[in-house]
Amino acid sequence: MERAAILTQAKRRVGRPPRLTLDKVVDAACQIGLDEFDMTSVARELGIGVATLYGYVEGRDHLATLVSRRLAKRNGIEDRGQKWQDALREHADRTFAVYRETPRLIPQLMDGMLGGLADSDHSNSLLRILINRGLSPSTALSLFLEANQLVIGAAVAAAYLETLRTNAGGAKKLRETTRKKCDEAGYSALRSSLEQADITSIAADYRPGLERLIAESSGEEPR
Repeated sequence: MERAAILTQAKRRVGRPPRLTLDKVVDAACQIGLDEFDMTSVARELGIGVATLYGYVEGRDHLATLVSRRLAKRNGIEDRGQKWQDALREHADRTFAVYRETPRLIPQLMDGMLGGLADSDHSNSLLRILINRGLSPSTALSLFLEANQLVIGAAVAAAYLETLRTNAGGAKKLRETTRKKCDEAGYSALRSSLEQADITSIAADYRPGLERLIAESSGEEPR
C-alpha cells in the first residue's frame, strides 16, 4: 500500500467518522427541534461522542444557525401545471407553517441569519412558475415579496398574541386584563373594537390579504 493511502486511513481513524457529515449533524438537530436540542442530545442521536461534533460545528449557536437555515429554506414548489395563483397560495401556506411552528426563526430572519433570496431553491422555483405562467419577472418578484410581507407579518402577530396569552395566564385572563386596561386609560374605541372582533383571526390570518392581492393581480374575485 502506498504511503499516502496509509496516511489517509490513519487520519480517518483518529479524525472524523468517515460516514458522518455536516448534513447528518444538521438533520439530527432538526429532528430533535430547534428549541430543544443541545450538543449532548445531538451526539446521542448520532451515536457519537460530543467532542466529535466540534469537528463539524463550532458549538450550539453555530449549529442552531445551520438548523434555522435548513428549516427556513423549505423544498422548492413543484411545477404540476397549477395556476400561478395556486402556486402562490402554496408558497404562502408553507412559509406561514414554518414561521408559525418555529417562531424563533423570525428574529433570526430579521438579523440576516437565514441567508438571502439567492440562498433559496424555494424562491427560485416559485418565481419560475409565475414567470412561466406569463407574469413578467418584475411582477412575479413583486407578488412574491408582497405575499411574504403578509405571511411573515401574520406569523409575527400569531407569536405576539401567543406570548400575550401565556403571560396573562390564558385567553380568558388576557381578555379581562385588556378590558380593564382600556377602561382605565379611557380607550373606548379600542375596547369596542376588541369586543366586536376576534383579533386573532384578523391579525394572525394572512389569507384574506393574500386573496385580495391575487384578485388585484389577476382580475379574480377574492375567495
